Amino acid sequence: MDWLPLLSTLAGAAIGIVATLVADRNRWKREDAKEALRLRLDIYTQYTTTVKVLGETLRALAEREHPSDGERALVLREAFQDSGILIFS
Repeated sequence: MDWLPLLSTLAGAAIGIVATLVADRNRWKREDAKEALRLRLDIYTQYTTTVKVLGETLRALAEREHPSDGERALVLREAFQDSGILIFS
């Protein structure tokens, strides 16, 4: 019996399987990187929008008349807390 055709077939099948696995892994990594970029851009957009709205709110509150500087600081701190942006003090 001649083993060469059988070995050639098995080698071809192994090469095909390995090539398919490598291609699938590369496709998965590319899609994963694309999804991570989309998620990061969404987060950046949400953060930028929140900061812009907070800035406008703080500007409007700072221009209002307040009975004391302490009350102004309290109102501005509440605006920060309502925005969802964390502040440490």
